[in-house]
Amino acid sequence: MKTITTNRLEVRSAAGDLKEFVDENGFKAIRWRDEYVTGDWGNATGAAAPAFSNFTIGGVAMRKITLDANDARTNVFEVPHDMLMSAEALLQPEIHVHFKPTTDGTGTVIFFLAPVWSRANTSGDDPVIDPEALPEMARTVTIAVGSAEYPSYVATFGHLPIRTYTLGDLIDFKIERRTGEGTYTADVILDKVALHVPVDDRGSREMYTK
Repeated sequence: MKTITTNRLEVRSAAGDLKEFVDENGFKAIRWRDEYVTGDWGNATGAAAPAFSNFTIGGVAMRKITLDANDARTNVFEVPHDMLMSAEALLQPEIHVHFKPTTDGTGTVIFFLAPVWSRANTSGDDPVIDPEALPEMARTVTIAVGSAEYPSYVATFGHLPIRTYTLGDLIDFKIERRTGEGTYTADVILDKVALHVPVDDRGSREMYTK
């Protein structure tokens, strides 16, 4: 389906999702890629310090950070230069977690994720905007481990809400498990929390603006 908006020719799916467009800057095909955390893992206030444990995964000795049934970790993303800045809900960054259960058995793991958006102040003349706590996101994952050795799971929290994100903005977040929430109570290996970001170019034309 093709539509023409002001100074832009769009190609959308039958459901209306934007796939490609042409504007004054040329042809843009929208793609998705992973964006990983930029900082070291920290512990949230009142939570235990980040715990690392040794595991043998696939016959290879590894040291991994874990998240127990009453634990919280914090980290941060930076809005990348190639991200498409859009006002459409399905073109906002999607956040997800990669993890591994540490024991045989079944049950549910419930993750809670609290993101905070911080506007980048690129000069002393920029208006100061307080960081905004975005709505908390939760995801329940059913574990059916059986006799598998540290199987890998990926679970999405969904898209971040629509905001006027710009280059250099930060998305801080806290991911946690809470006592009494979920029936799988053993530790899980917290492999990665990542964003799927929509991209429309290989980068930006300026250092702090698209």
